[in-house]
Amino acid sequence: DKPPVGNGISLDARTSSYHVHPQGRIQDALEAAARDPVNKTVYVHAGTYRPAARGQALIWFNARHDGITLEAIGDVTLTASNPEIADSRAPSYPAVVNHVVYFGDGVSRKTVLRGFKITGAKNFTTGSGDKSPIESDDLRKTAFFYTDGGGIKIYARSYPTIEHVEVNENYASPCGGGVSVEHLGQMQDSPLFRHCIFRGNGTQTTGAAIDLLHESCATIDNCRALFISVPRGY
Repeated sequence: DKPPVGNGISLDARTSSYHVHPQGRIQDALEAAARDPVNKTVYVHAGTYRPAARGQALIWFNARHDGITLEAIGDVTLTASNPEIADSRAPSYPAVVNHVVYFGDGVSRKTVLRGFKITGAKNFTTGSGDKSPIESDDLRKTAFFYTDGGGIKIYARSYPTIEHVEVNENYASPCGGGVSVEHLGQMQDSPLFRHCIFRGNGTQTTGAAIDLLHESCATIDNCRALFISVPRGY
């Protein structure tokens, strides 16, 4: 019923969806859905998904991913941490990516993230300049592109729908431990947060749960921010 795509990813043509299991890489399924004109839903099955290497994000969306729904089936955690490859001497240990989830330029509300727990960011930062593996080289990158938004970073013309997501125990410096929204003044729409929970996120300055940089906006519907704490080591 689910022809194998490989590496823990399968395709279910009956429901027009890709399925990712814990041995699979979510980004591979997102790229497959981006190339696929029909199957635009990716279901991620119960488990904890970690970065396989140091980088700027665990998963990322750009214009080519617009219209994809990424949805958790069961208890699914996306984390920035991977103790096996992290530097145990670094203050950012065990985090190995800047952001758990990145939404980049050209993403509309037709792009949906639903049902995940997002955690583990701890001020790990890599990359500089205008070249980035997760965003077009043609788009200007600020310092906050790299540093802010430990749990979720939303950048430039990016307005995703984020529903029933828990953003827990993330830290970033200087701003946006849980979420950072940076539209670069291009507020053509707003990202929508609906029925989300922000718990235990921390930051050096502002926006422990959600930080809106200058000329940025967000729509927040029935969300809760619970106790705010700074992760150990800060």
